Amino acid sequence: MFNQLIEPLRAWTETKKLFTAVQSGTGTVLGQGVRGTPSLFLLATLWQELDQKMLIVTSTASAAEHLSADLAVLVGTERCLHFPAYDLLAHEEAYEKEVAGQRLFVLNKLLTSAKPIVITSWPALVRKVLPPQKLATFMTRVTIGEKVGWDNLLRKLVTVGYERVPKVEAPGEFSVRGDIIDLYPLDQPDPLRIEFFGDEVDSIRTFNPETQKSVDKLETITILPVREGLWTAEQFQTGRRAIEAFVQRQSERLSKLEGNKNPQEGAAFLQKRFAELLEKIENGLIFPGMDRFLPLVHDELVPFWSYLPDALLVLHEPVRGSEYLRTLEEENSRIIGGFLERGLILPEETRIYLSGNEIQASLGARAKLHLSTINRTLKGSKVDSVLSFPMRIAPDYAGQFKKLIQDLKKRVGKRWTVVLGIPGEERRRSLAEALRAEDLLTNDWPGDGALVPGQIYLAPLSLEEGVELPSDKLLLLTETELYGRKRRPKKGKVRFGKEGLKLTDLGELQVGDYVVHINHGIGKYLGINKLEIGGASREYLEIEYADADRLYVPTDQVGMVQKYIGLEDSPPRINRLGGSDWQKVKNRVQESIKEMADKLLKLYADRFMAKGYAYPPDTVWQKEFDEAFIYEETPDQLRAIHEIKKDMESDRPMDRLLCGDVGYGKTEVAMRAAFKAVTDGKQVAVLVPTTILAQQHFQTFIQRFSGYPVNIGLLSRFQSPAEQERVVKGFKNGTLDLVIGTHRLLSKDVAFKDLGLLIVDEEQKFGVTHKERLKELKKNVDVLTLTATPIPRTLHMSLIG
Repeated sequence: MFNQLIEPLRAWTETKKLFTAVQSGTGTVLGQGVRGTPSLFLLATLWQELDQKMLIVTSTASAAEHLSADLAVLVGTERCLHFPAYDLLAHEEAYEKEVAGQRLFVLNKLLTSAKPIVITSWPALVRKVLPPQKLATFMTRVTIGEKVGWDNLLRKLVTVGYERVPKVEAPGEFSVRGDIIDLYPLDQPDPLRIEFFGDEVDSIRTFNPETQKSVDKLETITILPVREGLWTAEQFQTGRRAIEAFVQRQSERLSKLEGNKNPQEGAAFLQKRFAELLEKIENGLIFPGMDRFLPLVHDELVPFWSYLPDALLVLHEPVRGSEYLRTLEEENSRIIGGFLERGLILPEETRIYLSGNEIQASLGARAKLHLSTINRTLKGSKVDSVLSFPMRIAPDYAGQFKKLIQDLKKRVGKRWTVVLGIPGEERRRSLAEALRAEDLLTNDWPGDGALVPGQIYLAPLSLEEGVELPSDKLLLLTETELYGRKRRPKKGKVRFGKEGLKLTDLGELQVGDYVVHINHGIGKYLGINKLEIGGASREYLEIEYADADRLYVPTDQVGMVQKYIGLEDSPPRINRLGGSDWQKVKNRVQESIKEMADKLLKLYADRFMAKGYAYPPDTVWQKEFDEAFIYEETPDQLRAIHEIKKDMESDRPMDRLLCGDVGYGKTEVAMRAAFKAVTDGKQVAVLVPTTILAQQHFQTFIQRFSGYPVNIGLLSRFQSPAEQERVVKGFKNGTLDLVIGTHRLLSKDVAFKDLGLLIVDEEQKFGVTHKERLKELKKNVDVLTLTATPIPRTLHMSLIG
């Protein structure tokens, strides 16, 4: 797409030397001092020149992700494949579904794709994979009109890790309804619906999991596995005998282990644990941590680079990568050693991992190009030539518009070609208007057309940073240089629909936890016991009450028991079985709830009857402000933003609670709502419980709203009386658009000219007097309450005062 940017590099003497050295196959080329976007240009040029696959290994997992996203801009998304690293070890009982899906997607592409660029990291290479010929047997291609075999397809779905459910809602699931199989592959944005006529595939469609309506028709699909730990039933049965022998051997080692306080306990736990896991697999169950059995079932596992035998290997910052991997390896060795001693894993499970020395030896001997900011390569690498390239990091303007204009005018006068890479459409339009006002003409990106010297081009380009090619008079600037920050592109679409939460009550209980039985009150959970009553054996939850009384609750009545939520440093008083104290507590709480409900009903009745202000749809400024967010929004963030804006555009006063943990992005959601209010002439008050938090919010809002005509004030005890008076006066006469403050904001001398939105952070931390004042403010303005405290705990604190 951007051949015009990398074309000048082909003519450079250094680039021609690089092509010759790489193609000759003798020794290693060191690209010295090349980093950032210059290395991207060099890699893209090299890939276009050479007719072969390319494997680029970066230092860290995050570096690989960034490099992949940037390279995809230059060579195309479909040609650029990112092979990610797992954060967890194979035996850990958690499942990184997105990582597994991306890794399997890349492995499948490498079985078929002609000339991709694959970007990965040293940590991603640690875990071995199935050989290509074995993995191919677990891929299933389905085409309309083909006879697949109904039962055969269902068996394959179970074999490759799909979980059968009544209704498909999440990746990795499948369901059966009549002649239809619904399944949700990990590599697809939407689930698939395969309809059969007998054993013949009649239609293949994607569908919306919420509405169940079909979206697109497909002719053929390839169904990828859900996990990397793959085996057939026959392979597992063959491997099971070996696994049982491994367990027996390790049990004997643990029982003889010197220094172990309870050697028999470790051995017994190991045998019991593996017997349970093997039985689960035997019964066709899917569970996190299944991949641990891969090296126990398959003798032959291979490094990832076995899928790229003829690819050009490029090491990006190799010394830094090997040192980072060594640190990770030391940490993982300590963890694995502890798990081995405690009987949690088998020594043979570690066969799935490559050591850092093995990776370094293999990569160092094979790599043909090292790109490094320092003049060092991996041990054992034979450096044939060292090349330096006349590229520079682009100048940084960091929002200094006058400096940018002066520099652009000088470069245009000297016949430089300037490309401004801005991914957001509204921000490109705004920048074009600003440049035209300074008599600098701008052009849209010409597609495949040539770039004309002495011109400025605006391109929908999202790169980490810019680059300057002095010898070719080409300057590329990105959002990083222009604004001091860069917005990351969104990865996929987000649905604004209903979403449920799955709860597992028994899994949340630990022995010793306090629990509450709806009829008997607070007791201590002692675990699950199997009792035989009347000739029938059942499992019961055992709960201890006062005077060592025991209550046994059948597991099918677990809904009557809840985990106790209270103050961590103050254990509750245990109730007495058959006593009346629990009933008295319930009666008091019911009266409190009734009183609170009456007050809430009155408040919300007043708000329901009140006429609020209906904001217009998002303006151009609003879209530009949203696009300027430098991080990728989470799906929940986008959903909350969408619903809050929808409420604000209604004439009924908004009252929303936004609940999320610290660091999950509540402030960004609040700032977008605040921006919508102030750009329509309304004032915004942000109320926080502490002066420190007020100062933090003030700095965040100042930075985020920079570049827009929004006046922001701070009101807390950190301000002098004169400063407080200035802020109060500004809010009263309308010269201040937004004020962030503590409870000082609720004082009687504070008045608002035209308050449109009230944002309250952690309302439960304010006192009774403050809440009465808040009620007055809430009657006819939009209210957004933020909290990092789970709602049950908030309600409990409210009830106990």
